[in-house]
Amino acid sequence: MHQIAHSIDTHATPAAARAAINTAAGIQSWWSLDSDIDESGAGANHELRFQKGDREVTMRFRVDVDDPERVRWICTENGNPVWVDTTLEWRFEDGRVAFVHAGFRENKSPPYMMTEQGWGAFIDSLAKVLAGEAGSPI
Repeated sequence: MHQIAHSIDTHATPAAARAAINTAAGIQSWWSLDSDIDESGAGANHELRFQKGDREVTMRFRVDVDDPERVRWICTENGNPVWVDTTLEWRFEDGRVAFVHAGFRENKSPPYMMTEQGWGAFIDSLAKVLAGEAGSPI
């Protein structure tokens, strides 16, 4: 299995970093402006929507782990087929947020490469939010 990994050095507290991942206001500040985020913890379901040209792409996730040190989501539906059943995990430490999107069956297809490129932009957006700047959600 293949994965995409990023880390962010930050002055944000682990609690502030976790809030950027685990709340509607947080997700809407750096990733998806059009989203429904259930903040009830493990077992919750999230839906993020993106406009791609003339069509809307919907992503659905189930929260698998939600604790002070990490949050992990499982992708249950996505217009990009390589995402289904993959996991997105953020780990929070003092001075750092580590992110891994894991479970890809391959890493050479255009959908995977689009995902890899997209995460570069969104992790940069998250880093800006954690630094107190405006993110670049879509």
